[in-house]
Amino acid sequence: MNFNELIENHNSYQIKLKDYENKWFIFKNSKISIWETFHLKGWYESLVVKNYSNAKQAFSDCAKADIYYYDLFKNNVGTDLFSFGRTHVLITALSDNQEAIKDYSKIDYEIPYRGKKKVKFSELVSRGEDHIYCDIIIKAMNKNLDAVAKDIEIMKSKCLTKKKNQWMELDLRFFESIINKDKDSAFEVINILATKEHKKRNKHSWIYKDLISQPALGFAKILWINGIELEFDNKFVINELLPIKPIGNYEDNIGLLINKMTLQSESEIYNGRKLSEDEYNRRY
Repeated sequence: MNFNELIENHNSYQIKLKDYENKWFIFKNSKISIWETFHLKGWYESLVVKNYSNAKQAFSDCAKADIYYYDLFKNNVGTDLFSFGRTHVLITALSDNQEAIKDYSKIDYEIPYRGKKKVKFSELVSRGEDHIYCDIIIKAMNKNLDAVAKDIEIMKSKCLTKKKNQWMELDLRFFESIINKDKDSAFEVINILATKEHKKRNKHSWIYKDLISQPALGFAKILWINGIELEFDNKFVINELLPIKPIGNYEDNIGLLINKMTLQSESEIYNGRKLSEDEYNRRY
């Protein structure tokens, strides 16, 4: 995605967001689209308008969409966020919304495990499943270094023993640099992530591969959160987003939007974003 495409997609998604402001639309089934709308807005404000306060509000809205969703539906979720949601966690860190960052650490939910009984996200972390990657980021952005150290040990003993997880070694160096307050190591890791590793880490993202480098930018923010203040000479890392500067008042745009929508369909297997005409007429 280039800048013109970012602008076009931002404008298109903002128009769609207006459509959700009525009882025809279902929050549970529309959450991902809502998250993407504010995600685009955050980068539009950061890269095009360069209004970093508005960007942080948008990133906060992304975080609140996840927080509301997993609080409301934690025992009946439709998506396993922390099996893939690195970007969601890093966006939360960039918001500087301390309340949202803290609330994000409380997200726990049940999912079917290998087709068997449901287990909680927190249990999957202790087992060394892929979910631990998001968990260690959450712990680091909350400055819970004891928990970070515990996750590092789990990752070393249970994750790195698998060939598919060898890519985690570089990321572990980053988290160890936070614990050890090792600026040089942290600086080196983020530079590698934003250069040599950038294409591989961002190739599946329609936004990041051309405009932003993740997890490099998010990791740089987490350094600042933990008192390691470094800047980077790299076009994929926005230094203006790194200092810890919460905006004066974060609007609860997601809460307001949810109040205008239908929370969920009466049918658990219905996956449309919009209510069927029969259900809408029956309920409203």
